[in-house]
Amino acid sequence: KMEPGKYEVDGNNIYAVVQQYETKPAAEGKWEAHRKYIDIQYIADGEELIGYSYIKNLKALGTYDEDKDCLFLEGSGSMLHCKSGMFLLLAPDDAHMPCVAFGAPAKVRKVVMKVCVE
Repeated sequence: KMEPGKYEVDGNNIYAVVQQYETKPAAEGKWEAHRKYIDIQYIADGEELIGYSYIKNLKALGTYDEDKDCLFLEGSGSMLHCKSGMFLLLAPDDAHMPCVAFGAPAKVRKVVMKVCVE
């Protein structure tokens, strides 16, 4: 029931990002990976596909953005069907493509816990 936004648990060491969005076609998705944080993505309401691939199986698009803790990549991987009540734990070696529609675009409410690994 929390509003979308960032909620600190332990400063920048652990925080939550509450998101609300409409899923999109896979062709519009982007592979991403993080170095500083583990993502724990919890689907609070709705369903989506989340792409998963080991980062070494993909090719970097540009360079790592340290300020945003994000590296965009290209390639292919597995699509995981994530429904309300499920979570996905993504380590720095894991690339992911979130927000992909399972069938038609639909509304999703998600909480992403960010846990610092540095």
